[in-house]
Amino acid sequence: MRERLLKLFKLFESFVLFSFLGWIYESVWCAMIENNHGFVNRGVLFGPWLPIYGIGILIILAVVKKARIKRPLMIFCVATCISAVVELIGSYIMEMLVGSFAWDYSDMFGNFQGRIAVKPDMMFGFLTLIAVYGVMPHLKEYQEGNQRIRMACDAAVFALLMIDAGFFIGRMIA
Repeated sequence: MRERLLKLFKLFESFVLFSFLGWIYESVWCAMIENNHGFVNRGVLFGPWLPIYGIGILIILAVVKKARIKRPLMIFCVATCISAVVELIGSYIMEMLVGSFAWDYSDMFGNFQGRIAVKPDMMFGFLTLIAVYGVMPHLKEYQEGNQRIRMACDAAVFALLMIDAGFFIGRMIA
């Protein structure tokens, strides 16, 4: 039981970290640097997280682990394809919940209904390589640290995320 709980905490920590890093990528890189718009909170939630990134990386990491994929080129290809599927499904879910989706790739090469395109999905593949080889080793190191402190931090972040999700749901209902 304790091992399952610890595994759940590790999954949650990965989800939150990559949701946060996705928010940084979208709000800083995409908005400020690539599109010269200045800072824009690109998330649907108030907090600094984009859950689609957390969900996407967890799916990618699970597939890579289950398929025992080790070569960076294969990880990149698998991540690129999975990212496209996650983003496509995410766009339909978002459109169903809020009436639109938060991105538009209509002007990009190889786009499908403006929901997915070659360049962003390849970027997600590249970001997955950074996650696997650059971020995950440090996250694993952190996860081997003091469990009480980690669990307290996780509980606080979980509470904030749930409050944020509650506000989102409240906006949808109103």
